[in-house]
Amino acid sequence: MYTDNKLNSPAAAVAAGTPFIRNRTEGHVIQCDGMHAIVSAEIKKTDTASEDYWSVGMLMSIRVDDNTRTIGMLHKVESETGVWSLDGDNRANIHVELVGEIKTNATR
Repeated sequence: MYTDNKLNSPAAAVAAGTPFIRNRTEGHVIQCDGMHAIVSAEIKKTDTASEDYWSVGMLMSIRVDDNTRTIGMLHKVESETGVWSLDGDNRANIHVELVGEIKTNATR
């Protein structure tokens, strides 16, 4: 799939008359207490993910197993080191408030 980097915002996509496509970025849960989780994600300079992918207020799903996803809302995003490199790779800690769960029926 080709994604035009100029259309990596909803406003730009609407203005261009094209659908807004956000590339997925993966992370790993490094802490969870039942109400909150922290996801660690490596953000490489060469990644094609949208610049605003990890934005406060966004909903995300965390795959628990083949049939279960936990839903959370991002409420804080921070650099793991406290410094952000514009020229290199970075690691971010994404703080998530857990708000629900989706279970799929594996026998469908």
